Amino acid sequence: MDDIQNITQGMHELKFGEMAGSFPQEIIQEILIRLPVKSLIKCTCVCKTWKSMIINPSFIRTHVSPAVQFVNQNDIHLLLHRVSGLQMTTFFGQTVMYKVNDEVLSVHYDNQAFDHYSKIEFPIATQGKKHNSYIRVVGICDGLFCLADDMFRYCYNFFIWNSAIRKLVTIPWPNVRFDTHAGYDASIGFGFDATTNNYKVVRVVTLLDQRGTPTLAEVYSLATGTWTSLGCVSPTCLTDGRASSVFFNGVLHWPVFYKTNGDLYYFILTFHLGKVVFRKMPMPKIIKWKFDFGMQLSVSDNDVEQPVGLE
Repeated sequence: MDDIQNITQGMHELKFGEMAGSFPQEIIQEILIRLPVKSLIKCTCVCKTWKSMIINPSFIRTHVSPAVQFVNQNDIHLLLHRVSGLQMTTFFGQTVMYKVNDEVLSVHYDNQAFDHYSKIEFPIATQGKKHNSYIRVVGICDGLFCLADDMFRYCYNFFIWNSAIRKLVTIPWPNVRFDTHAGYDASIGFGFDATTNNYKVVRVVTLLDQRGTPTLAEVYSLATGTWTSLGCVSPTCLTDGRASSVFFNGVLHWPVFYKTNGDLYYFILTFHLGKVVFRKMPMPKIIKWKFDFGMQLSVSDNDVEQPVGLE
């Protein structure tokens, strides 16, 4: 019986190989391009031709393109971030979080039942002196996670993580640090530069201990593995390291503010990864809080939504 199964299995494999070879490469590519990442990883083991096709940069860019994602919109997933064991402190009259004992990242289907898909295991050990107990997600782009541990102290440990193949890239320390520029507040963004086919991390840093509190910017390139300084940011602004960034259509967005006559005024700072240009996007005039520790941006229906302040 086992011999019969082995023979028939070999026949099926032979027929599959012959069938795969008989299809035009364009048809095979159209089929593969619609598969999820985990299935594509398995397909790289089918034959050398398929592996060469799947790891080709052109195929990868097509696979993560909006057109293909629209076809696969019924397979949309949501990332749920849950923390527990919070330790709080008071800062400027506001209760803020300064330590997390445990955190869980899980992926769920975007359906009415919010079904569980998988749990994401961090590839970084947080129990110890090397990293904080809280690793935050800076941004997600094409399935790549940008991670940072800069929440509760001056730390410079940043990572880019491909959860599908479990590959982690440790980003070198940035140029602007406490030991080089003294006190600062920094916001970080992560996105893809289509003009150079490159993923980038952008760091916008307000120098708190320098006259005029200038804001500097620097960019990390995944392709070169190096940081590049962009100098002072224009328009003039102050950053809030607790505010999240949003990447949309090649542009990063941060909620920032500036001071005038004792008041704070908020606007959205944008940065085009390809053109390397900062611009100012106005906010509703009603947003004029003096101390906001939870201003968030989000993307809905292919448009950047106005930020919402959270207590």
